[in-house]
Order: sequence, then structure tokens, then C-alpha cells
Amino acid sequence: MRFEKLLLAAAALCLVCMTPACSDDDPATDPEQNETPGTPGEGEGDGDDDSGEPGEPDTPDTPALTEGVRAEGYYKGDYHDEGTGNYWINFTVEDENDPGGYYILCLDFNGSLAADPDFAALDVRDYPMNVGSGYPAGTLNGDGDTYLARHDDEGDFTYSEAQSGSAKVEMIEGLYKVTCSLLLENDEVCDFEYYGPLAFYNRTLDGNMSNLTEDVELTFTQGMAIYYGDIYEMGSDAWNVVLAEADYDLDINYGQGDAVQLAFNVTHGAGDYIPDGPYTLLDANTAEELPAGTMIAGIYDASYGGYWGCWFYSVRRQVEARLVSGMVDVSREGDIYTLELKLKDGAGRNVTATYTGKLTYYSGE
Repeated sequence: MRFEKLLLAAAALCLVCMTPACSDDDPATDPEQNETPGTPGEGEGDGDDDSGEPGEPDTPDTPALTEGVRAEGYYKGDYHDEGTGNYWINFTVEDENDPGGYYILCLDFNGSLAADPDFAALDVRDYPMNVGSGYPAGTLNGDGDTYLARHDDEGDFTYSEAQSGSAKVEMIEGLYKVTCSLLLENDEVCDFEYYGPLAFYNRTLDGNMSNLTEDVELTFTQGMAIYYGDIYEMGSDAWNVVLAEADYDLDINYGQGDAVQLAFNVTHGAGDYIPDGPYTLLDANTAEELPAGTMIAGIYDASYGGYWGCWFYSVRRQVEARLVSGMVDVSREGDIYTLELKLKDGAGRNVTATYTGKLTYYSGE
């Protein structure tokens, strides 16, 4: 299908990441951990009690969840055609000293190929920097793939690439712990630790591109609608709608809360409002035309801004789902819309919602 113009014209969904600070100074002492660890003495932390009899072995304390840091993982499959899986993680943190308010640490790993790309998991092990040819499993990629990105005064990113170092991945009580020590450009040292939730979104274009594990019924409090006109040149005009929870910022198309993106095909010239009626999803990759009364199933293409068509995503849940079948019923009284969603991902999991309210209008023409 000729959807390239649509993708180029679309307002891309910018899932902005933020990451933790790395400094060329020694890491600052954590104010919540202000005691210097010592070496266990007799009868203290060595698994023995004071009677000299063997006691229960020590169990490491569960780390505190890392605050102010968000982790978003991605799985690209056998991206390098070497029989290994390519995984990368964007760690993000808000930082008042960064002109953009945050900066990004990206770690790029070579691991095992995932049995199911929708639910990829990074191997628990040490990852030394990859210094040879190829992309062997159990290594961390350099050559610009692992880096720290900060904002300059104009708001653009500047990058400092990892020259050497290593990372370690652990799993503690079902959550990832990721640590790394990197030497960046200009002899800058980056020592970093994260403990918390982490999912790897499927970027292979295989599988269902959904990590939903159950049906979801969603509740939305706001929405926006963008009219693109006849950008398909396939028999209809295009409307794009985003419905979201309150903690989602429609101005930047990003937030912690649940959101859905919907792509409607309407009759030519219907630029004032979305016409009433049922709209059924179809696969734009195989369709010869896009008639009014249809919707575009989810598409992902990084070269055209990422998401297009129908998607459900939630930073808070660490879930995204390409929606491939179902329908949306639209009705309107004045400027109040009612949208009833009955959609499914490729595994048949239901994404349902009913939204009644206004849609903030934007023109994409």
C-alpha cells in the first residue's frame, strides 16, 4: 500500500526517554545509604551465630526501586544476521541541570534470540564491551551503539559514545537490576545502576508486536483529532485520533497513562468532524484501497516516525499492542463524541473502551 506519505505527514508519537546522570567525578554518596559498608566480623553477617554453630546463609537485601528513572527496552531480533539477539535499553532521568530537563543513557546488548519476540528477556549475566568482529552473545556493543545523550543550550542532543567498559544484568524478585561502568569520550566515567520494571518491546516486525497478556478495558478522559485530508490517494480522507488518561500530555503526545491511537478513513471532504458510523480495521499493507468506514491496523516503521494506524500503549503498564482487528463505533451530538472501541491484538486479546467527550482539533494538512 502507498502509506509512505501518510507516515511522513503524521505527527510521530515521540516516546521521549529520560536517563540517569553519569559524571566524570566519583559518584556521589546516596543520601539514603550514608553508612560505609564494612567487612562482616565474627558472628556478624557470616552465616554463623555467636554460639559457633552454622546458621542460615545470608540473603542479600532486595534493592530499593530506583526513583526518578524510567527504563524502556527494545528487541530487534537477529538485527546483525549473526544468530544473536539485539537488545537495547534507554534509561532516562529528569535532571534540572540538563537544558532539556533530562538526558538518556542507551545500552546496546547482544544476547540470545528470543523464542517469542513479543516477550523477549535479556539474559542474566555479565556483558563486557564487544571489542572484536561480529556480535557474539553476552557482549555490550560500542561503536556508537552505547552512549550518553545530553541536551545542549539549543535543545539538541549531544552524544558521548562508550569507548570501553561493561554491564551486568541480574533478576531479583522478578525485576531487572542493570549496572554498568563505562568510559566515555574525553575520559568521562559513567557508573550507573538501575533496579525496577523493564519490558522489551518487539521491534522485529515478527510476532504480534504486542506484549499484552490479558484483555484490558480502558477509561479515557481526553482526546484529540487530527485531520490529514486525502493523503492516501486511495479513495478516502484521513483522521487520526488519540484518546488518553488524564496523566497523558496531548500537546506532546506522551505521558505515563494509557492511550490509544486510532486511524479513521472517511469520505472525501469530511474535514469538520468525523462522520458517524461503524469503522472496521483492515490491513493497509495488503489493501488495494482504503474505503470510507474503515480504519488502518497498526503499522510500525522506524524510518517513518514509528507508530501509525491503531495502537494501544501505556508507559505506566510498560505495555504496547498493535491492534489488528475489530471496530470502533462513532457517534456525535454537537461537539461531543462517543467512541465505542472493540479492538483486538494479533493474539486475540481484547482492548475495549467507551469515550464520551470533546476531541481537541488539529489540522495536519
